[in-house]
Amino acid sequence: MAWEDIFAALRWWGVLFLLGTAVTPLAYYLFKRLPDRGYAFVKMLSLLLVSYLFWLLGSLGFLQNNLGGILLAVALVVGLSYWAYRRIGAELRAWVWGQWKHILLTELVFAVLFGLWVWVRAQNPAIAATEKPMEFAFLNAVGRSATFPPVDPWLSGFGISYYYFGYVMTSVLARLAAVAEPVAFNLGIAWLLAGTAVGAFGLVYNLVASYGQALSQKAQRLAIIFGLMAAIALPIGGNLQIILELLHENN
Repeated sequence: MAWEDIFAALRWWGVLFLLGTAVTPLAYYLFKRLPDRGYAFVKMLSLLLVSYLFWLLGSLGFLQNNLGGILLAVALVVGLSYWAYRRIGAELRAWVWGQWKHILLTELVFAVLFGLWVWVRAQNPAIAATEKPMEFAFLNAVGRSATFPPVDPWLSGFGISYYYFGYVMTSVLARLAAVAEPVAFNLGIAWLLAGTAVGAFGLVYNLVASYGQALSQKAQRLAIIFGLMAAIALPIGGNLQIILELLHENN
């Protein structure tokens, strides 16, 4: 893996971290009844809100499909999060100081699995086979079109008549992190795995911890264990296809 690719991955992670940090007050405000106050979902929530506002305002003709439009969408989301912070700021700060270990654990779950899958994709970064060429064409179309819907790479003069919002989200991250589309394609896969893992961790942790509060305070440790199991089982364990492929290749 070249150094430029490593720096691209670090920028990608850094953008997600900054967006997640910026939206933490809003997540706390929306999910304050959850044991982790929604912290496991801040990266997904921030990217979803920024991308949706960018896409919606762009589709309505208020924004251009460029970096300036993306930054304006970021500013709107940050403004909304600041509004939430004005209402729960003291409570949020107290919670962060009291739960910094859990916050660090959540960040480690994401960073470790993101780094792992960046390494996995680096072993075979070719955008070939299955639907990858079509997906790459859509990602490029989203990044190069002046407006939404993006131009259809398969039918000149028409817009994409297929769901493409996931490519908008990936393109938003790529432009904020200043990453070219070929690298962004693979980093998007790594982000999808890591985001799924940390989301699974948060979901299971909150379910177990919420139920355990009525039984025992020691349930938090059990919630962390089951959460970590979910973070590995859902995106990596699955149907054990990875193990089967390794056995097949080394047979």
